[in-house]
Amino acid sequence: MYTNLLTQIKNAQQAKKALIKVPYSEMDFAVAEVLGKSKYVESVAKKGRLPKRI
Repeated sequence: MYTNLLTQIKNAQQAKKALIKVPYSEMDFAVAEVLGKSKYVESVAKKGRLPKRI
C-alpha cells in the first residue's frame, strides 16, 4: 500500500537523502506522480525490466 511509500519518503527527507528506491506498484506510482506534479518530490521515474511471462 502507499503508506510504505509515504513513510520511506518521510524517512529519507529526515535523513537528508536525495534518492529512494521502492518496489513498483501501480498505486504507489500513481501517488508518487501526484506528489511530483504537486512539487512535493522533485521527480518520479519508473525503471527496471518487465517480469518474465511463462
